[in-house]
Amino acid sequence: MSLKDAVIAEAYKWIGYQESDDGQEYKFSPAGGFDTWAQWCGLFCEWCFRVNGADPGGAVIPRLYYTPSAAAEFINRNAWFYDPQVGDLILFDWGGGGLGSSTGLIDHIGIVTNIDNWASEGYVTTVEGNIRNGGNPAVGEFQRYRSVISGFGRPNWPADAPAKPKLVTGAWNKGPNIQLRWFTNNARNLEVGRLQDALIANGIPNIWPLNRFANDIRTQQAVKLYQKRQGWPQTGFLTANQFYKLGFTVVKPNNQVQPRTAPANVLPGVRPVHIQPGKSNGQVLIVRRALAKVGIKVGVANPAAGPEFVKAYAAWQRKLGYAGKDASGAPGIESLRALAKQTKSFIAVP
Repeated sequence: MSLKDAVIAEAYKWIGYQESDDGQEYKFSPAGGFDTWAQWCGLFCEWCFRVNGADPGGAVIPRLYYTPSAAAEFINRNAWFYDPQVGDLILFDWGGGGLGSSTGLIDHIGIVTNIDNWASEGYVTTVEGNIRNGGNPAVGEFQRYRSVISGFGRPNWPADAPAKPKLVTGAWNKGPNIQLRWFTNNARNLEVGRLQDALIANGIPNIWPLNRFANDIRTQQAVKLYQKRQGWPQTGFLTANQFYKLGFTVVKPNNQVQPRTAPANVLPGVRPVHIQPGKSNGQVLIVRRALAKVGIKVGVANPAAGPEFVKAYAAWQRKLGYAGKDASGAPGIESLRALAKQTKSFIAVP
């Protein structure tokens, strides 16, 4: 997981956390070196970076506790922008000065988690701390419009190191030698399933959960991602040498040898790592539909593991008898296996 993904996942993990009824905040403020009476919106953001190894005041972000100073330091770092990216720090002027307003008027900060509606409707989705929304100041998810946004501070994210080819023992190593012609566009056979398994084992998310064994556009997107991580041309189709690095043996075309036929009905696989809070993909959709099958209220068309998903999964964990931190809404393999067994709609994969 990249640092950016880890920061966003950490932010979502704290949705619903609120300061004590005595008006003090006992988690993020002390961790940032302040007493429990501090204004903690920036200290919450600092926490999300600090626990992932990026100390505030270091190379990735400046200190964020005093928001006008944070904005000034982002400007000094040439990291102050008016067009957001996911993972940016969003800084607010509740007075309505809008983009480009004086940084001295900034009075709040959060983390940008989605920008899909920025160009069309002028708002971003954020996670913010120290926001009162009908109760004690808390951590929540919000949609924020341009009119209250002063600008965006961009962390100096470390470059993602390309994943090195990593051969993991699996079923794909045990099949027949392959031929490239078995992997043409929309080919469907058991050998395509071997390729999908190899991609998953080498760190590529399962983005084809509803179309197992098919070399369709989703599988080709996964291949492109693997090629990108290796620094190869992103064609969506592996060369013989690239297959070799995944552990396959490629032989010359032989029309007398055909790939093995894929079974007609196969349940999709779901891995806990791909459905954690903050993730967005087809596997989240599968779990949403499974939760609905067991009577838990949750939307079945949203691929994001946002607060609604976390709340629904926590309800499933409680239904299984989990409590406390074991019912946090972050899926684990045992609760996922129980959901798979009861609904018979997917296979839980470690």
